[in-house]
Amino acid sequence: MLTGNTVALALLIIICLYDDVRVFTRPRDNWRTAAATMKQLSTDGTCLLFSPPSSIRLYLVFEKTLESHQCNDKDMPRHSRIALAISPYGGMPTKMPPYFIEVRRSTATEPVIEVYRRSKAETNTQFHGSGAAGLIERGQAGGWTP
Repeated sequence: MLTGNTVALALLIIICLYDDVRVFTRPRDNWRTAAATMKQLSTDGTCLLFSPPSSIRLYLVFEKTLESHQCNDKDMPRHSRIALAISPYGGMPTKMPPYFIEVRRSTATEPVIEVYRRSKAETNTQFHGSGAAGLIERGQAGGWTP
């Protein structure tokens, strides 16, 4: 005869086993796909950013040419599109000019890649300054914070 304790123990074991299997079978970081996506985006002159900046090393393992398409605050005004690759391992928030709007985000696997384009209203606006003066901070939690 099964007692309440036996049933509870059996249920606990089943739940733990299910969770263990799920941890090892869920989609993981896919640096190869992210690097290929960034390379594809770079072919049309899109400016590439990596957050945190040191994470570019992980992409370079798969696509050696990405470094030549990487840009910084000074390069942004010359580009109409920016691709931002966000590492799942955190780092400092990335600052984006306020005249760029997000048009696409890939979240199927990590790292996440966001694509921005210059706002039509700001197409002829010249970016002045750098750092916090003319930028909006892109928070890691997904929202925009002034």
